[in-house]
Amino acid sequence: MAKIAIIGGGVIGSSIAYYLALAGQAADVVVIEPDPTYEFAATPRATGGIRQLFTVPENIRMAQYGHEIYGQFEMLMAVDGDPAPIDFHREGYLWLGSGRRDIDSLIGNWRIQTAHDARVELLDRKGVKHRFPSMRVDDIDIAAFSRNSRKARADAADAAYQPQCQL
Repeated sequence: MAKIAIIGGGVIGSSIAYYLALAGQAADVVVIEPDPTYEFAATPRATGGIRQLFTVPENIRMAQYGHEIYGQFEMLMAVDGDPAPIDFHREGYLWLGSGRRDIDSLIGNWRIQTAHDARVELLDRKGVKHRFPSMRVDDIDIAAFSRNSRKARADAADAAYQPQCQL
């Protein structure tokens, strides 16, 4: 009988099962997924964004770890030498704000993020317009931009985890 139940076999549940299997706990794990076809699951509909614009240090560190793992993912999840492509690429992440409350919030967030080695730039309206010339900026007072944020195909990552932990 399993000692560990993982609810949901999407990319998060599958990655948890994978890491438990690496730790020698595969026999103690059961993944409960109500939709084995994944047709109605969240993972295939997810954008696959891996950002660092968090305000809790632990979330920032987890995102940084995710960048490290997904940067090597194709070979880590290779089966018989065949890579597991997930279309991992840099897109950047832009968080916009307007008004004093947003300005104070984004500056406070930026302090936390940069204190934990997240690469984040604060931009004013002119900086946003310079970097994104096609964007209308008349209602933007501040922005946080993380050039290092990346994107991957979440459904491809999920599919790659599953054979590794025999889901």
